[in-house]
Amino acid sequence: MERLYNLRIYMTGKRCVNFFQCIPRSAATDLDNVVKWHDDVGLAENKRRVLLYIVVVDNEPNNDLYQTIKQKLDFNAMINQVITVGVLRNAKMSYRRDLRETSEDFTYNIALNINAKLGGVNCIPSDDPLNLWNEDVNRDELFMFIGIDTRLSSQKSKLGLVGITASIDNKGTRYNAYAIITNGVQKYCSDYKSILFKAFNAYEGATGQRSQFPTKILVFRAGMNEYDLTKGEGLLEISHIENVIRQYMDEYELRRKPLITYIGYHRSHGVKFYDLTMKTRIPPLKSDTDLEGVKLNVPPGTVIDSEITNPNCFYFGTTKPAKYTIVVDNINFKADNLLAIVYQLCRLMPQTKRSFRKPVPIGLASKLLERCLTVQPNLFESMDKEELFYINPDFVSRPFYI
Repeated sequence: MERLYNLRIYMTGKRCVNFFQCIPRSAATDLDNVVKWHDDVGLAENKRRVLLYIVVVDNEPNNDLYQTIKQKLDFNAMINQVITVGVLRNAKMSYRRDLRETSEDFTYNIALNINAKLGGVNCIPSDDPLNLWNEDVNRDELFMFIGIDTRLSSQKSKLGLVGITASIDNKGTRYNAYAIITNGVQKYCSDYKSILFKAFNAYEGATGQRSQFPTKILVFRAGMNEYDLTKGEGLLEISHIENVIRQYMDEYELRRKPLITYIGYHRSHGVKFYDLTMKTRIPPLKSDTDLEGVKLNVPPGTVIDSEITNPNCFYFGTTKPAKYTIVVDNINFKADNLLAIVYQLCRLMPQTKRSFRKPVPIGLASKLLERCLTVQPNLFESMDKEELFYINPDFVSRPFYI
């Protein structure tokens, strides 16, 4: 608690109903009491307010207490921020390695997490007409972003877990999240009908009215190898998504079919870019972690599309670039516009003020999968084929997993 105070995270007496120490042995009982208070008293006394629970967890080698708390609070749709003592003790940090370390970044990131979980939006794309993003993503287009990622079990005979995020608005700032076990036939994919129907019903476009049907859908796919992406399950996944769209259109008697662009995401581990003008400064560097080395990195958003690249593709990113494979592009993006969209999406991750290494749809999908495996490590053994991972309906639109 003292560490929280030092980081300017205050809990005033009037707003903090009760705070007690919880030992692992009695964690389940204590959490049941908190849930009961939340349902019987907290919601009744705060009908117009959203309750936030901040929990500080002591360091544990097996992480059982952290898992128990997160699983219990998330299952009961109780908005929470769980912080470990170890994180608080090492909180002083800065993303500028050449500056004096401060706790400002940590505090700010905690505030970003809490604001997003409470339903706030931390980043909004600029309406500047010179921003190429606005040529495709604007109020005149019902634009939906979808991110898909897969985590496979370490045992080949086991199933995998697919995380899916679908944007609620056409600017890609708010998302619904879903997770489902693979179907046992396909390695990476599953039956998305129930998920996509829910996503389409929740889509608001630019007006804020639900159940609007998008005119353009941009799908980012991570967690699939390049062969399966372009010649195997990637094509099957696109076909399945298009089939679900046709079923939705038939059920709701819709006529205009949305255009779909499907892009695979990979990290190019063996590629690193430096500023050519700094070439003479590279040999003197003591190591890869030398502070001077940071200054050699290319600026965020740098596009590498000539001279050193494969003539059939282009790379973009920063120090360690991502490789994007365009499998289907029915939208017919201009290359510059697509680069602007991807760059903007990398700046919309709600948990940080910096650019993220992945576009926000798959960034959130990856975070969702991490959270699912954290709170339920044995899910591959305990869940059946095509079974939806339970996410409380009140939590679907909140990034509880960041």
